[in-house]
Amino acid sequence: MENQVSPETGTPGRTPLASVRAWGIVVAILFAAAALSLAAVSRKAAGSAIPAKSPDPSAGAEKPSAPKTEAVTLEPEVIASAGIVTETVSQQSFADGSRVSATVEPNRQTLQLVTPLVSGRVEKVFVAPGDRVRAGQPLALLSSPDIAELHARLHDAETRRDIAERNLRRVEQTESRVALTQARAKLDQADAVLKRMTRLHGEGIVSKQELQDAETSRATARAEFDYQSAVVVGRELQEARAAFETAGVEVRHIRDKLRSYGADTPTQGHSDAGRSTSFLTVTAPMAGVIIEREVNIGAVAQVGDHLFSIANPATVWVIAAVPESRMNGIRVGTPVEVRGAALGDTVLKGRVGFIENRLNTDTRTARVRVEVGNPGERLKEGMFVEAAFADGAGAAVLPVVPNEAVQRVGDRTFLFVPGAEPNSFEVRDIRVGDARQGMVPVLEGVKAGERFVAKGGFALKTQLLKSRLEED
Repeated sequence: MENQVSPETGTPGRTPLASVRAWGIVVAILFAAAALSLAAVSRKAAGSAIPAKSPDPSAGAEKPSAPKTEAVTLEPEVIASAGIVTETVSQQSFADGSRVSATVEPNRQTLQLVTPLVSGRVEKVFVAPGDRVRAGQPLALLSSPDIAELHARLHDAETRRDIAERNLRRVEQTESRVALTQARAKLDQADAVLKRMTRLHGEGIVSKQELQDAETSRATARAEFDYQSAVVVGRELQEARAAFETAGVEVRHIRDKLRSYGADTPTQGHSDAGRSTSFLTVTAPMAGVIIEREVNIGAVAQVGDHLFSIANPATVWVIAAVPESRMNGIRVGTPVEVRGAALGDTVLKGRVGFIENRLNTDTRTARVRVEVGNPGERLKEGMFVEAAFADGAGAAVLPVVPNEAVQRVGDRTFLFVPGAEPNSFEVRDIRVGDARQGMVPVLEGVKAGERFVAKGGFALKTQLLKSRLEED
C-alpha cells in the first residue's frame, strides 16, 4: 500500500516531501508581493516629487512645462567668417485691398503703326517680331511706280532749272549787247559835243542857240541809253530770273513730296544719277520693339496698309478684369501694386487710368487699365500678373525684415535673434506675409525695434540642423 503510516510520525509515508513543496510556493508568492509593494512605494515617491519642482506651487492644477528654447552658440571667429550681421526690425506701409488677375498689354498710347503712303511691291523685309529698332532704321524696301513717276518729274524740273540758270547768266552780261553799245556811244558823243559848245560859247564863237541844241542832243542820247539799260535789258533780266526761280521752286516741291513719302533724294545734282528711281525704304518712326509684322516679300502693299507695329516697352498697360462685387472703391487714380512671376520680389506701382463703362455680361467683370513703368523690360505682352487695388482705408504698417533673413525648415518659418548668452542666437518662430520688393512683412513673432540676424542666417540654420542630427 502506498499510504502507510510511519511509526515515527503517525502520518502517511510521503507527507514530508509534499510539505516542502507547499512551503516553497508560499515563499515565492511572498517575495513577489514584496517586490510589487516596493515598486508602488517608489512610484508614489516619484509622483510626490513633481509638485515640489513646479515653478508655480500656488497653482491649483498642474501646468505643462515651457518648451525648450532652441539656440546656436558659435565662437567669435566663426561668427565673423560666416558674415553674421544683426539689424533692427523696421516698419513699412503695405496697401491692402482687392487682388485680381491681370494681363500685360503694350501701351497703346505709345504704339505706332507703320503704313506706306504709296503703293508698291515688297522687295525686302529687314526685321521680325521681337526685334529692337531705332528711329529711322530701315524696316522694308518697296518698289513703287508712283515714286518712279515722281523721280521722272523731278528730273524734268531739274533740267528746266539748269537751262534757266544758264540763260540768266547770259542775260546778266548785257553790256555787250549792240543796242546798248550804240546808245552808250551816242551818249559819249553828245557829252563831248556839249563840252565843246560850252567852251566855244564862253569864247563868243557860237551862239546861245547852238549851245542849247547841243544840250538837247545830249539829253536825247542819255534817254536812249537809260531806255536800253533800264527797260529792254532789265525786262529780259527779270524774265530770266523769274524762269530760274520758278524751276527751282518746282524742284523743291517735288523733292519735298518724295521726302514726305520716305524716299531719299540728294540735295545736289540730279536725283536719278546712278540709282534706281522706283525704290522706297520704309523706316521706323520711333525707337522700340517690333510686336507685329503683317507683310512678306512679294506682297503688294497699298496706301495705308498695316505693315508693322512698334511699341515702346518702357511702359506697359496692365488690364485687370475686376469682378462687379469688388468695383466699390476703385476709381481713376486709385493706387495699384503689380506683382508677377517675372518680377520676382519686385513690386511695380501705378494708378488706375481708365475704367470701362460696361461689364462683360458673361463674366460680370469690368476692364480696368493701369499704366506702370517696366524697368528692365521684364513684363512682356500676354504675361499674367496680379494687380492689388488699394482700398479706401489706407495701408497697414507692419514690421518688415529682408527676405534673406527668413529661414524655413519644412512648414516652419523662423528668424534668428541674439540670445541671452554671448555669441548665441535663438530661434524665433514667425508668421509672414507676401514678400514685396525684397522685404517680408512679419505678422507675428517679432516687433519693430527688435534685433535680428539680417545676414548669415543660413550658416546658423546649418549649424542648428547639424546639432539636431548629433542629438538624434
